[in-house]
Amino acid sequence: MSKLGIIPALPLNLAEIEAFISRAIQKHGAILNHRESIAVRDRVGYKGIGRYPTQTPMTGHEGIGWGKSLPNRLFLIVGNKVENHMSLNKFWLGAIALLSLLLAASIGLNILLYNRASKYYLELNQTRLDPYGIDRYRDDRQTTENSEKLRVVLFGDSRAADWVVPDNNRYQFINRGIGSQTSIQTLGRFEKHVRSLEPEIVIIQVGINDLKTIALFPERRESIVTNLREHLTALVEASRELGAVAIVTTIFPVGPVPLQRQPFWSDEIEKATIEVNDYIKTLAGENVVVFDTFTVFADDRGLMFADYRKDELHVNDRGYAQLNRELLQLLDRLKLERSGRETIQLQSPPHQVDRRDV
Repeated sequence: MSKLGIIPALPLNLAEIEAFISRAIQKHGAILNHRESIAVRDRVGYKGIGRYPTQTPMTGHEGIGWGKSLPNRLFLIVGNKVENHMSLNKFWLGAIALLSLLLAASIGLNILLYNRASKYYLELNQTRLDPYGIDRYRDDRQTTENSEKLRVVLFGDSRAADWVVPDNNRYQFINRGIGSQTSIQTLGRFEKHVRSLEPEIVIIQVGINDLKTIALFPERRESIVTNLREHLTALVEASRELGAVAIVTTIFPVGPVPLQRQPFWSDEIEKATIEVNDYIKTLAGENVVVFDTFTVFADDRGLMFADYRKDELHVNDRGYAQLNRELLQLLDRLKLERSGRETIQLQSPPHQVDRRDV
């Protein structure tokens, strides 16, 4: 027996429908006129049967056909069954699509979390093996050269490590930055990574990795800030003991914090950055220059300019290009000359940036 061609999944065949119709006729006794039966037939959508009032379905059951008048209620029941079945199909299709999207999002999130966890796990164990990162620059002599250029060491965390060396004929830049390091780590490797280079100038950029930990240890905020101040002062003094000019940069601003980092972030980090930068400006003195890099990168809200931002913490090449323009002007104003191990003694206020050039 052929099945009703409305929805393939409908568990009714033609004989069952006709038996159902017969029982309903006996029960209700109400008769539709011939136009109503055709209208209901079209709503149900069973094609090819009952095109004319006198036709009957080819089932062998006489006296019951689409062309004869039938109870209105009967066809409403049949139509509702079909519509309900279609609604259920749509519901399940939507539910399956939603579950598929949730599953895909869950898989993507787990991959992201796994990659981040792997990265931090590797960093943790590398730090255990080499807490100060001494092995990163084991042979300090490989990048030095005997020339009349003033030797400048870029020293600090990833913001120093990413610093693109400016193209010039007067200064030899040597990068000794290591990503993810705190101020205590940079202080611990200063002797190994800076002293042997015999620089005339040491540029110090460090501190954001200290301040990031405030979100994880809010109860230790004051000690974190205090320790950072002490370590910055010690780095300045170590540079001066070498006979070099220490250029201390203020801590760069941060950009908008993305969603995945927000659980591990705090507004206190930005407040502490401003607090430490105010302290850095007090360090200016004999052979100590403060380079206000925060001003180079910060917009009116105190966030890093979008044009200079690689991510929420790091600067892109365009940002470093702007920073280098300011830096070369600062270095030229110092008027230092390379003459053995002596440098000019100077008293210098913090370097002020003209925001019209930014």
